[in-house]
Formats: sequence, C-alpha cells, structure tokens
Amino acid sequence: MKLLIAGDLDLAIKVRAGLHLPDGMARSASPRLRLWIRRGGTLTVAAHDRLGLRRAAALGAAAALLSPVFATPSHPGAKPLGLLAFRRLARAPNDR
Repeated sequence: MKLLIAGDLDLAIKVRAGLHLPDGMARSASPRLRLWIRRGGTLTVAAHDRLGLRRAAALGAAAALLSPVFATPSHPGAKPLGLLAFRRLARAPNDR
C-alpha cells in the first residue's frame, strides 16, 4: 500500500509518500517534480479527458484517475464523461 499526498510535493518527499496531482497542477509540472519521478517517486494524476491522459503518460505517472464518469457535487458544472466515453478512453492504446 502506498500513501499519496495530494498536490504537495514537499510533504510527499518529507513523509516518503507518493504524490497525486489534480489535472490543473499536472499542466504546469516543475522540473523538480520530473526529477523526483526519475528518482523513483510515485505519481498519480487526475485526468478528465484524452489530453489529461496524455499529460499523465508524458509525466511518467504510475496511474491516471479518469473522472468524473457521472455528475458529482465535487465538480459542480463539470460535464461528466458518461459510461461510453469513459470506456473508450480507458481502452485506448497507451499512445493516447
């Protein structure tokens, strides 16, 4: 089991945890984050579309969390993917 810290690289390093980045933070990943990943840091990234999945792959993320599938109060106003789009994106080749 791996503890993931959301959005705080310094804290993740301090407690020797993995890091989870929201989609917006993944868009502006720092060279320091990239170095941490190359040195074995575990990264997961939130993705909301094909571009988000590509971004996660380019960063070398161990996993991308693809969401939201359904409408959710945590993302008010966000258009949900729906089951068909989620399935299509989840099954796409790794070269997204």
